[in-house]
Amino acid sequence: MRTVFDAVRYVARTGGQWRFLPHDLPPWYVVYQQMQRWLRAGCFELLVEDVRSLLREWGGRKSQPTAVVIDSRTLQSTPESGARAGRVSMNFCITKKLKLGHHRTIKSSIFRSSNPGFFS
Repeated sequence: MRTVFDAVRYVARTGGQWRFLPHDLPPWYVVYQQMQRWLRAGCFELLVEDVRSLLREWGGRKSQPTAVVIDSRTLQSTPESGARAGRVSMNFCITKKLKLGHHRTIKSSIFRSSNPGFFS
């Protein structure tokens, strides 16, 4: 199992393809199949949770957080929520004058609310 885990770490670290694992590691299909089993079982989520708890304890804090910060921004939900929920993309070009009189055209995209008075 250790060599399979080392092979998974190799793929994650190098960003290489499964089929190009070095020959001193197990065959790619064995590593890939075991990785899929671990993902379905949630092993990596548990590993991350354990490491986070250990780091918090080593930092002198409780293993589980006691407070949470919630972002108070209003987010777009669904188009069924009303006229303000839908957004329409609008492309436009900006011409920027450079030094020596040269011009550059920049294509940009902005999001415009379906409410006509949004940019007024």
